[in-house]
Amino acid sequence: MVNCMLQSKGLGLSFWAEAINFANYIINRTPTKVLKNITPEEAWSSIKLDVFHFHVFGSEAWAHILDEKHKGLEPKSEKYIFVGYSKDVKGYRLIPLKSKNVIIRRDVKFAKNISVYDPSSVDVPPLPIYSTFEKNSSSDDESEDDNPPPPYQDPPSAPQLPKWVHATRDVVGDLSGDPTDQRRTRSQFDRASCLLAQAPVNYDPDTFAEASSHPDWEAAMNEEYHSLLANDTWDHIPLPKGRKLVRCKWVYRTKYGPDGKVDKHKARLVAKGFSQVEGIDYTGTFSPVAKMNSICFVLSLAASFKWEVHQMDGKSAFLHGDLHEEIYMEQPIGFIQIDSSLVCQLKKSLYGLKQAPRAWYAKMDSFPLESGFSRCHSDNIVYTKKVGKSLIILVLYVDDLILTCSDPNLINHVKSSLKMKFEMTDLGNLHYFLGLQVLQSKKGISLTQSKYACDILHHFHMEDCKPSPSPFHSRVKLSVNCTSPEVYATLYHQHVGKLLYLTHTRLELSFVVGLVAQFMQNPHESHCKEAKRILRYVQGTVQFGIHYIAEEAPLLVGFIDSDWAGDPHDRKSTISYVFTLGSGPITWASKK
Repeated sequence: MVNCMLQSKGLGLSFWAEAINFANYIINRTPTKVLKNITPEEAWSSIKLDVFHFHVFGSEAWAHILDEKHKGLEPKSEKYIFVGYSKDVKGYRLIPLKSKNVIIRRDVKFAKNISVYDPSSVDVPPLPIYSTFEKNSSSDDESEDDNPPPPYQDPPSAPQLPKWVHATRDVVGDLSGDPTDQRRTRSQFDRASCLLAQAPVNYDPDTFAEASSHPDWEAAMNEEYHSLLANDTWDHIPLPKGRKLVRCKWVYRTKYGPDGKVDKHKARLVAKGFSQVEGIDYTGTFSPVAKMNSICFVLSLAASFKWEVHQMDGKSAFLHGDLHEEIYMEQPIGFIQIDSSLVCQLKKSLYGLKQAPRAWYAKMDSFPLESGFSRCHSDNIVYTKKVGKSLIILVLYVDDLILTCSDPNLINHVKSSLKMKFEMTDLGNLHYFLGLQVLQSKKGISLTQSKYACDILHHFHMEDCKPSPSPFHSRVKLSVNCTSPEVYATLYHQHVGKLLYLTHTRLELSFVVGLVAQFMQNPHESHCKEAKRILRYVQGTVQFGIHYIAEEAPLLVGFIDSDWAGDPHDRKSTISYVFTLGSGPITWASKK
């Protein structure tokens, strides 16, 4: 019943919970022979119910807009998707077209036999739902002047879909029968589902069954499995009595390069570590990583002395860590041995285990120390070694390594040593690291996050927004006790979280992003507008970043400033600082 409801209205799987609630509501008010042709609701409450309020799930609904919320010539109603009935009050559950927030309204008119989405789109996954950050309010005078909202119009009949959806449609074609007929047979859906499983392009499968039918993912799984065997990751033994078995699954990810093109298909065998018990299956889990300040320091130093900066990537890095606990895991699906009763006793760490990052760090940390490197006192994950007059610097971030030295021969020597100890991939000169794009030239080293900035704009559907000349207006005063309506907190958290990572190369955003991050607990529309203004500023400054000039004297200079009890609520001060080495900043912050 739920499947028919979703498919007949062209709604995606994101509506499954609402569809189940709606189906239960209808079933409880439908006569059944088990109860002598009365409804379950009547049998429970002894009240005869009417069904005059019943409407078709997923149909088009128009809710009245209050007079104080619209101007004279604006529409007096707004289109919604009808998804059910409220169990607490008398009202209909509606979902706006531009967000996933469920609202309950009573003043609703329904369009008979009209679906919000075309039923012929049942052969594709859920359509993208527009972000609430695209919605402007009439109280935002500045936003209306710079980026006025478009007049109300029906959603486009052919919204933008991923490329793999169009490819799937080309393969599946139209379902047989009258396209205007909302009824569909089981065989038609089976045919569409079979063709759908054959046609994804650059799509990450969720299950082994999906991945096993595609050569790229099958090759990725074989490569991962043979890597596990070559690393002597486990032994096959019967499960000892009284021991708990850890499950596992395959995880699939498509790796993309800085240009957005597919780099490779990666399959990982991941243990379901959430079933592990602390004190029995693991003890410590902490594993340090290099600070972003240390990475900027190394790049600035390399630019000042015109050193080459190289990058290496560890293949199946977590598989090299040694386990000291007894852990038993089921055999991976698709690679079960003849005796299926045997289990895998893990000898090496595996992705998903609680102690996997710590085990890898302990293994990797021993190599530079045995090779004569010394830990940096301020960052224990940065290692240095002096050979004659040359200095080698090694920076470790989980399984990614950065190497720089005044002598290229020493870099090649360290690479060879690493390859002998671990299975490593030599990526050559550093160009893409943790979402940071690095450009090395004779003029110096440039550090940007242009691809990441474009991804943020695309995520919030703001690629074509009007750029803002500045990220923040000094006359705007944000407050915890504002009177504007509350907004969807999860979406606001995503917004601010993505901007926080962007500050790794955009120090001019540190203050304003730190400001909007203070309202994460209870965000309002006024806070959302300022966060949106930051994105509009980013849209016009995508290529901004940090440039370290070559042969610049590595002189350390610091700047610091602070206000006095500037916050009107808690009277705390805001301090900001930036330190430069050579020509560019290496560390900065703005905090209360």
